[in-house]
Amino acid sequence: MNRKWHALVLIVIATASGACAQTRPVVQGQNSIYVLNEMAGNGLMLRLPAVLYEIGLSNGQILSEMEVAPGGRRARDKGLDFMLPDYERRIIALGAPAVTPNQLIVVSFDSPSAPVHLAAGVSYDGVSVINHFISEGGAAHGLNITLAVAGGEGTRLLSVPVLGGGASGLDAEIALKSQRLGGFFGTVWDHPGGIDVRVQDGANLFLQNGPKELVDLGVSSPRSVKMDPRHVPARLYVKSDAALVVQSLGECEYSRDGLGSSIHRVYSNSTRTWRALNVPGSSTRVRSFGRWLAFVVSEAQPWAVPKSNVIAFDPGVQRVSVGQAGRVLNLLATYRGEAAASMDDLFAESTDWFPGVLLLYDVQTGRLYRMETGQGDSEVVLIDGNDVYYRVNTSLYRAKIGADSVGSPALIVSDPAIGNVHCAFISR
Repeated sequence: MNRKWHALVLIVIATASGACAQTRPVVQGQNSIYVLNEMAGNGLMLRLPAVLYEIGLSNGQILSEMEVAPGGRRARDKGLDFMLPDYERRIIALGAPAVTPNQLIVVSFDSPSAPVHLAAGVSYDGVSVINHFISEGGAAHGLNITLAVAGGEGTRLLSVPVLGGGASGLDAEIALKSQRLGGFFGTVWDHPGGIDVRVQDGANLFLQNGPKELVDLGVSSPRSVKMDPRHVPARLYVKSDAALVVQSLGECEYSRDGLGSSIHRVYSNSTRTWRALNVPGSSTRVRSFGRWLAFVVSEAQPWAVPKSNVIAFDPGVQRVSVGQAGRVLNLLATYRGEAAASMDDLFAESTDWFPGVLLLYDVQTGRLYRMETGQGDSEVVLIDGNDVYYRVNTSLYRAKIGADSVGSPALIVSDPAIGNVHCAFISR
């Protein structure tokens, strides 16, 4: 390990029930990892606080904690609505509260102890936020958090500069062309991002904002893409400095009892070429870490029949994701008067089956790596150089990426605070 001290930062949701965040003294001169425990927009409607923890890498102890966004008992003015990590711009953008985000929070990778709070400038009288993304350009000529707000007068885009300043309208073409997409962060309850695209052999790739508005990305379309017969557009899930990732449902093969497959069309900005990356799982999700892509392998399965207005697991048509015993022990924070809940309750709401398989793909070299955790609730939270950090239930591991395989993992910490970690970063 490099003896030059550094900090690794992750984002996770608080496990304390409704109490204010405490502050512990920091032990100086020690490698540490920051974790923000968060659960934006979850199915159980748990309005949990987002808390940034600092954890010692050498001993796994919690050194400090700071509440980034407050929680509350299923209140509309508590919790998080979205989380957007950008590993190339080294920020995480958060929207609070849930459902009606009117405050934007920016956590910088390089100053995690000083999150910036910005007013979203949205009034929710008859309108709703239908999308959110990080963009560049506009009046501020820098990074923005952009909200797509729908109301009686149609959809409008509001841009809030990350460095501060009031919200302003943003030209749709500028916003869409400059938007940055990181993919899915999470497992059964993830933070999706994506936009429809028009794919056509011999033509450029166009972002599709509605049935008529098209924005040219200046990149040729991937060739011979099989489109969905129901005329569902292909979607762009990753748009970064390093790569684009496009997926069409027409190239997802479903398996009832095993693992199907899906093709992810990966464009390398450095080589200006497309590659058809065939991975296991018809519903496998991608996320971006600069030159690296990580995948959580999953397989679609039939939707359970609702028992009233609640989606419940139906063993007659659904498979239990591997590692159920570990998920039952991952208890979610609840408030007085609320029923107890665990991570397995979230998995019971899912229409995907998770076999405990993770994939790493190097956009520059084209190498694909496979990791088997044996636990459905596992995900890569950071790839930094040749080190991969990943969560398995409530444990965080680190392993070295070799020439042909991923090395043996080293446990960093096992703690309830890790149970909802979906991303991590190292503070320089």
